[in-house]
Amino acid sequence: MSGRLALTRRALLAFLGSAAAWRPAIAAPERPRDVGIGGTGFAPEGSAGSDRGIGGTGFVGTIQRFGSIIVNDSRIAYAQDVPVTIDGLVRSARDLRIGHVVRVVARPDAGGLVTNTIAVEREVVGPVTAVYRDGFDVLGQAVQMRSGEPSKRWRKGEHVAVSGLRRLDGTIVASLVEPSAQQAMRVVGVVEQDDDGLWIGGLKLLDTDPALVGSRIAVSGRIARGGLRVDEAAPASPLPAGSAFSVESYVRGVEGRLLLGSGLAVRSEAFGYAVSPWRDVRAVLDGRIGPDGMPSIDNLRFALTNSEGAGNAGSPAGPQFAGPNGFGPGVFGGAPGGPGGPVNPGGAGPGGRGAPGGTGGPGGGPGGGGPGGDGPGR
Repeated sequence: MSGRLALTRRALLAFLGSAAAWRPAIAAPERPRDVGIGGTGFAPEGSAGSDRGIGGTGFVGTIQRFGSIIVNDSRIAYAQDVPVTIDGLVRSARDLRIGHVVRVVARPDAGGLVTNTIAVEREVVGPVTAVYRDGFDVLGQAVQMRSGEPSKRWRKGEHVAVSGLRRLDGTIVASLVEPSAQQAMRVVGVVEQDDDGLWIGGLKLLDTDPALVGSRIAVSGRIARGGLRVDEAAPASPLPAGSAFSVESYVRGVEGRLLLGSGLAVRSEAFGYAVSPWRDVRAVLDGRIGPDGMPSIDNLRFALTNSEGAGNAGSPAGPQFAGPNGFGPGVFGGAPGGPGGPVNPGGAGPGGRGAPGGTGGPGGGPGGGGPGGDGPGR
């Protein structure tokens, strides 16, 4: 057992005030996940045999900067009153932050891409149970800060909301960490099963349907003796709605497949052998959903920086740390539709600057700030 795993379990027991002799409610992830798309509970939003007539391109990725929002090097415009949700709760565009991981469906118009709704999905919300030099644990989920970004400002017991992407071992590489005023307990991830029960990462799930094993879900509840007593569980597909997709993820290539940190495995002879089988790399996968609901990859664009783009929260008047620095043109060069890939009109293109669009969140819809400004509509 690793030192960190043992420390995580001891920290949880201390935090919950429990001296239980059995396996505690929260532990660090112990194994990488390899979950295939076929027959494992994964389906793109709006698929699973249904008509994906929604059209447009579904994006999952980190807000890199403002001036509209820049996601996966694509500029996506929105109206000032665009509906926004954060973890399913109604918010406004002013609550968006660089580093939030968003899910949108964008359609082309005369000025580029536009969306009529924005959903922010944070990977874990809960108390800090252990702090390390390069990260900390929240609800049994290991959180890693980018290289050189200290995590000591977060103390055990503080309630935080973490946005980021998971590596193959389940570690969340944080793009934004915010203090959370609400005392909610929420985590998004793939449900796994062992002899002790059902788990997401190192968090044991109580009162959870075993049929969810292998599915990526968002669960909320409250800590009880032995784990998280689940009050609500909802699907959280790794692939967004839309007939095409652009998904940011950590990936690894294994025997002609692309394994994603979200737990998804996509069969791809062309790209599966183009990615290292030994380490995770951050990339954007551009592709399409076939009539059978199966994804195919058109282009694979690697991050142009080794920095993980993590940062701590900034209020509208405070600092925000740099987001991801953009993505390259693709494994085999740019695909039709522009140098950033087939679904990226109006994007920053290869080598696009990844500096934040300002010091805080946006003030509304497109226009106003632009890249490098204070955010749109200030």
